[in-house]
Amino acid sequence: MTAVLVDVKSSWLRRVMKVATPEDFWSVEYNGRGIGYESVLVNRKTVLKQHSIFWFVPGFDFFLGERVARIDVKVSLSLAIDTFKLWVDGELIYIEEPNARRFAARQ
Repeated sequence: MTAVLVDVKSSWLRRVMKVATPEDFWSVEYNGRGIGYESVLVNRKTVLKQHSIFWFVPGFDFFLGERVARIDVKVSLSLAIDTFKLWVDGELIYIEEPNARRFAARQ
């Protein structure tokens, strides 16, 4: 296992996660509240800012130090997050789906 999700805080179109890797602890934030853009922050620094005209961007690739990370997100017509996934080094460490939230590594 390359990374473990330690904590998640959820609010409208926003997720803040604490991730532990063998090298360090990371704060990863997805923010879909921007008007016409979404962003990903690592340790409070913007690492990605994606502009979208018609709808929300479905995926974000970024780094946690030397590790490759990805967030997949689907937003419903009611402007709520339907599906949210966090991957580190190709390993799913968190998944949020309708009526289910779980730390993937603990299953």
